[in-house]
Amino acid sequence: MKVELTLEEIARLIDGTVLGDRSVRISRLWPIRQAIFGDLSFVYSPKYLSSVESCKASALIVKADSKIEYPNLIRVKNPNLAIAQITEHCTSKNPEWPAEIDPTAIIDSRATIYPNTRIGKNVHIKAGAVIGSDGFGFERKENRWVKVPELGSVVIEDDVEIGANTCIDRARLGETRIGRGTKIDNLVQIGHGVYIGEDCLICGCTGIAGSAQIGDRVIIGGACDIGDGIEIVSDTAIGGSSAIFSPILESGSYWGRGPIKHKEELKCQALYRRLPELFKNNAPSK
Repeated sequence: MKVELTLEEIARLIDGTVLGDRSVRISRLWPIRQAIFGDLSFVYSPKYLSSVESCKASALIVKADSKIEYPNLIRVKNPNLAIAQITEHCTSKNPEWPAEIDPTAIIDSRATIYPNTRIGKNVHIKAGAVIGSDGFGFERKENRWVKVPELGSVVIEDDVEIGANTCIDRARLGETRIGRGTKIDNLVQIGHGVYIGEDCLICGCTGIAGSAQIGDRVIIGGACDIGDGIEIVSDTAIGGSSAIFSPILESGSYWGRGPIKHKEELKCQALYRRLPELFKNNAPSK
């Protein structure tokens, strides 16, 4: 999202405190993992602390009591709400642009493609799919839910297939991106700001929460839950009905709640089925 403000001007807008150079000019709001010089990004969850050291943004918005050290900071009570205030202020400078669709793409007439969407070569989108709708972004303010504007885009790279009734939300800031050659089954939900790498396979009824980062050649079984901001490295396979709420930083096969390595989960399942027998054999005598 484009911005044309100094840190001092932004701090006044969001009732924040600047630590660093107040005169730094910001040209864009962008997610912390992809931010570069001239960008303003934000840290609202401990999940993103590991990204601060490698971040190249000109400044960060952080919580007022945060221990984060960075050359230029704006401290606020609620970073998410602060971003919402900035996006509302800059909405007029960020008009929607029509979807850009390569002529080789095959899109069912019953699919819905919103503005701020780019669709590459040989993409196949089936009936009922919705690409580029608002992400599910809300913040609490004065005991009510306030909508956070979603001003980013969706990029679908070449040779991607998207199944029936799958939804891919546009990003709050930056892009939701689906990498080249990735295949997505029916009834998959992909939240705002998710990055999915190349040649992935995502099976039906899976939900991927906002800002998750998924590497190349990742296989995700059916009915899986991937938590907000979770990173999954390349060449990883996740068994069906798994719930992943912490990063997977070592490639391999995983299954269950956790993540937990597939072989370990099989052992746990075997022990679980034996619990009645084990309890009976070890129950205290009366």
